[in-house]
Amino acid sequence: MNRLMQGLTLGALALASGAVLAAEPAPTESGAYWGVYIGQVRYSESGAPSFNPTAFLASLGWELNRNVAFEARIGTGLGSDSKTVSGVPIDLKLKDFYGGYLRWTLPLSNGFSLYALTGYGHGKLEASAMGLTASTTDGSFSGGVGAEFAMSKTGAVGVEYGRLVSGSGYDANLISIGYRMRL
Repeated sequence: MNRLMQGLTLGALALASGAVLAAEPAPTESGAYWGVYIGQVRYSESGAPSFNPTAFLASLGWELNRNVAFEARIGTGLGSDSKTVSGVPIDLKLKDFYGGYLRWTLPLSNGFSLYALTGYGHGKLEASAMGLTASTTDGSFSGGVGAEFAMSKTGAVGVEYGRLVSGSGYDANLISIGYRMRL
């Protein structure tokens, strides 16, 4: 497991522990919210090694009620990942991403909830090798699952796993930690 994944795992466990001890009741009214997520993309392509660049996402959403929300996301890569394929070093980076989602939330207690996202994502990935650059831009079904812990009446921390985008012969998934706050 690389250092970013170890950091994400330890951070998520620390946040979860703190959230359980200091959980506040989850909000029940509707309204706008924003969120930020940092994580690791897992790019996998048949016949090639997987790459794990880092990414940052921001979200803006509107809760219709405690269980249903509409959410928009945008993101960019923070860092690339390098692998050697047939003796050639290749760097892969997420250039940009945007998506629109329907978010389904299942509160399990006042301070803890599970959620699922379903929607559409569009992303651009860029690979560089020996001074040459190639990119692919695809849009596809995008979705994921996550868990959130209420830290206050307006803020929550969480962990999430989801598909950013899928293209011809490849998938780009993201595991992240994030913070979401009501406006």
